[in-house]
Amino acid sequence: MRRLVILLIVLTVGVFIALVAREDPGYVRIAFMGYIIESSVMVLIGLLIITFGVAYYLVRAMSATRRMPRHIRQWSSQRRLTKAHESLTRGMLDLAEGRWRDAEHLLTRHANNSEIPLLNYLGAAQAAQRQGAITRADGYLKQAKRRGRKADTAVDLAATELLLQRGELEEALNTLRRLYSAAPKHPKVIALLMQTYLDLRDWEHLIELLPAVRRHHVVPDDETRRLEITAWTELMAGAAQKKNGKFVHEVWERIPRALHSNETLVYAYASQLIACGEDVDAMQILRKVLNKNWSDALIYLYGIADGGTNYLPQQLHSAEEWLHDRTKNPVLLLTLGRLALRNGMADKARNYLEASVAAGAQPETYRDLGALLEKLGDSDRALACYQKGLSLMTNNQQRPGPLLPGIKEKGVSQASLLIAQ
Repeated sequence: MRRLVILLIVLTVGVFIALVAREDPGYVRIAFMGYIIESSVMVLIGLLIITFGVAYYLVRAMSATRRMPRHIRQWSSQRRLTKAHESLTRGMLDLAEGRWRDAEHLLTRHANNSEIPLLNYLGAAQAAQRQGAITRADGYLKQAKRRGRKADTAVDLAATELLLQRGELEEALNTLRRLYSAAPKHPKVIALLMQTYLDLRDWEHLIELLPAVRRHHVVPDDETRRLEITAWTELMAGAAQKKNGKFVHEVWERIPRALHSNETLVYAYASQLIACGEDVDAMQILRKVLNKNWSDALIYLYGIADGGTNYLPQQLHSAEEWLHDRTKNPVLLLTLGRLALRNGMADKARNYLEASVAAGAQPETYRDLGALLEKLGDSDRALACYQKGLSLMTNNQQRPGPLLPGIKEKGVSQASLLIAQ
């Protein structure tokens, strides 16, 4: 539009001058150094315009010639950046798709021209690591360190992930602890530190880290709770290896009160006490919890704990009180059968075990009933019970879950938990 307006103005002026010149073309006479030039005014104006135009374009051409090297350099630089960007994009796609060799080649080919060489070298390190080229991977990490001076944390995290992939947990842990001290709110640092503690089974430090995991939402809250329960459970198992219930009690006292009613932790606490020979303590703890919150897993463990001569009658009495509201509970009936047998009440034990089979047959219930019938001299029925129990196990009609490690059942052999926790 602007050019059209200028063109119209030029045409208008030209027409005006032409009309004026037609009436009076004018006369111009120039004398210079012995030369005389005579012309009309219009011719002189035309020559001046042509001369100005030629001079203008000559000046522009000279200026463009002077700028040409700079333009060539800019074009060349832009071309290198474009190729580096394409190489980075294709390399990262190959890395994501598992083409490690191609990814390494593309990511390193134009890394020196990349706008973000840090990404090139980090990706190349990962690709080399996947090919088992540890030396090359370390070299790329050093390059990334030099090219990303303001991204030390990112480079260290990448290096740590490679160390974890190699199984060099202790070295990775040292780096992560340093990073955590410098950036205690960094979610990736916390996540990798948490995973490293898990891999090392360092339950003490994992428990110390969990508040930060929860605070910064590194994993969902239910997963954090699961990790916390796992850590405390493992610590109690470790304490039980000392064969002294005192150490198990000490771990339990450290557990937050809010978790003292957790079924899994109570089960672990009681089972480890049983493993240490502290059956009476385990029995009392289980009875206290069961009076408040019913659990098939805990009543099963209650039947494993041996209260001894002084506590067996009371143990059986408590279990029979729970039967008033749960007459068809197969796990409670199995426990009652075991407790009655320990109290020397063979007929009552037989009735409870038969009721447990009727309420929900389990392989170990058949086993216990078969053992009792065999002791009572009823060999045919005992054999039938053993066969039925074996049939249930081989046909996978029941899916028992394992008891926690360390439980040594007294009076009956250890069996699987009837109800999945």
